[in-house]
Amino acid sequence: MSAQIHFEVFSRKTPQASWVLQLATEDKETALHTADTLINSLHAAAVRVSREVFNAGTGEFHSYQVMQKGTIAPAGKPARRPVTEPVCTTPQTLYTLPARETIGRLMEDWLRRWRVTPFELLHSPVLAEKLEASGHELQHAIQKLSIPEAQETGQPVHEIIRRWTGLIERAVGRVIEDGRKRRFPEITPETVVAVVQKISGQSDRDYLLGGAVTVWLETAKGAAARLEALLALAGPLIKAGSSCDWAVRVVEIPVCEILAQKGAVADISGTGAEPGMALAALTRLLAGSEISKAAAYDPQIARVLPPVSGALQAYAVWLEVGHFSDVKRQSIRHIISELRGPRRLRPSDAVSEIELLRAMAVVLTMTGGDEAQREDLTSAFVERSRMLVSSTFIDALLQGADDGAEELERLVWLCENVVGISNKREAARWMLTALTGVKFERVMRESHRPVGQKLRQLAGLQQRISGAGLNEKDSQEAHERLGQMGAVMAQEAQVIKQIARTPQPMQRVAALLGFATGQAAPAGPLSDQARAEVMRQLKDPDVRAELSKDGTGLMALKPLLQKIGIGG
Repeated sequence: MSAQIHFEVFSRKTPQASWVLQLATEDKETALHTADTLINSLHAAAVRVSREVFNAGTGEFHSYQVMQKGTIAPAGKPARRPVTEPVCTTPQTLYTLPARETIGRLMEDWLRRWRVTPFELLHSPVLAEKLEASGHELQHAIQKLSIPEAQETGQPVHEIIRRWTGLIERAVGRVIEDGRKRRFPEITPETVVAVVQKISGQSDRDYLLGGAVTVWLETAKGAAARLEALLALAGPLIKAGSSCDWAVRVVEIPVCEILAQKGAVADISGTGAEPGMALAALTRLLAGSEISKAAAYDPQIARVLPPVSGALQAYAVWLEVGHFSDVKRQSIRHIISELRGPRRLRPSDAVSEIELLRAMAVVLTMTGGDEAQREDLTSAFVERSRMLVSSTFIDALLQGADDGAEELERLVWLCENVVGISNKREAARWMLTALTGVKFERVMRESHRPVGQKLRQLAGLQQRISGAGLNEKDSQEAHERLGQMGAVMAQEAQVIKQIARTPQPMQRVAALLGFATGQAAPAGPLSDQARAEVMRQLKDPDVRAELSKDGTGLMALKPLLQKIGIGG
C-alpha cells in the first residue's frame, strides 16, 4: 500500500514563539505559497513546511522538512552537540561518500590543479606524497574543517586540529606504504575480472581495487579519456555477473566524481561554457529513451536535447539497462543544484533557455526515480521559474521582439512554461501588463493584415491562456480583454454584417459558427453576436432548406452547433 502524504504549514509570530499549525493540505504548491504569503506579509517571523508521510503498515507518521524561512531559532546560544559524540577515528572513514564530498569541497583548488578526484587522492601513493608536501594547503583545509566543528561542539580548536591532522597523516602514510609494498594489484580490461575474483574475499577489497583503478587512470589525460578508461574496466565486470557487482560500484565512484567536477560535462560533450548545454547533455545521458518517446509528439525536445557521443553515449547505453545507478543519482543531484543556483542557463538567449527548461522538465519527469527525488526536481524547477519571472529575465525575453504582439506571444508562452503558484501569478502579471498596454492594442488596430487573421490570433491567445494553468481571476481578465478587443475590431470592419451577406448559406453559417465557438475570433461580445446571428439565420426557411440539401456539410457543422447549444 502506498503511503499517504500531506503537507503542513507552521508559523510563529516572533522568534521566541512556539510553532503554530496554519494549514494542512495534500497540495505542496499550496503549502509553499501559504508559507511565502505569511512571511512576505510580515504576519510571521518564521515559517516552516513539512511533508508528513503516513505508513499504513506501522501506523506512524514520518515528518520531512521541505522549507523553512525567517528567524528560525530563538535568540540565545546555539545548542551544542555533546563532546562525546562519535567522530572520525580511523583512516577508513575518509573513504565514505560524505567524507569524499567534504574533501572535494575543502581541497577543490588542489584537486583541480592536479586534475584528479577525491577518490584518486585517497588511493594514489603519488598524490599522497604531493599532498604531504603541500603543507600549507593541507593545514588550511584542516582549519576550515575544524573551526566549524569547534563552534558546534564546544571542543577546543587545537584539539580538533590535532585529531584531524593525526587521522590524515595515518591515511596518507597508509597509502604511501601500500604503494611501496606494491599492495595495489595491476589491472587491465583483460585481467580485471580475474583480479577482482582473487581479492573479493579480503576485508579491504574496495581499498585495494581503488588503488588499482587509480593506477590504471594515471595514463588517461582529460575527463573524456578517464571516463573511457573507467568504462573499459566496468564493461567486463558488468558482463561477469553479480559476483563482480561490488567491483562495479568501486569503479563507479570516480565516474561520479569526474562528472561532478566543474566544467567536466561541457568539456566531455563539447557543448561550450553555457551551463544549460551541459545540463542538456546530462539530461540526454539520463533519459535517452524518454527523450525519444517525448520527441514523438514534440520534435522540438529532440532538437533542444541533442544526442551525446563518445564516452557519455557509452555510459548512456549502460544506464538504459539499469547499471550505474549512482551515476544517475549524482547527475540528478547536479541538475537540481544547477537549477537552484543563481546562474542563467542560456545567458545569450532567453527563448532558448525556456525551451531547454521545458524539455528537461518533460523528460526528467518521465524518468521516474523515487518520490523524494521527484519532489526535489519539482521544487528545483519551481525555484528556477522564480528567476524566469524576474524583471531582468523579462527584459532579456522581450529583447528583439518585433512589436507588441510578439512581446505578448512570448509572455503567454512564459505563462505556459513556468511552474509554481506564485510564479504563475507573477508571469500573468507581466502578461496582463502587456495585454492591456497601448503597444499591443496599437499594433493590432493599426496592422494592415486582414482582420480575420488578427481575430484568429486573438482567439489563439485566448485558448493558450486557458491552458496555461493561471488562476481563474487572471485568466478571466485576459479573456475579457481579448474578447473586448476582438469585438471592437470586428465592429470597425463590420465583420458580422459582411458574413451575413455571403451568398451561400452553408458558408455563411459555417463562418458564423467559427466566430460563435471562439475558433475564428475571441470569445466574448463578438462570439455572442455571432451566435445570435446563427440563430437568426437558422430561423430563415430559405436557409434551412438550403442547408438540408447538403447533408454532408450539415453533419460537419453539427459539432459546432452543439457547442453553442443548438441541436442534440
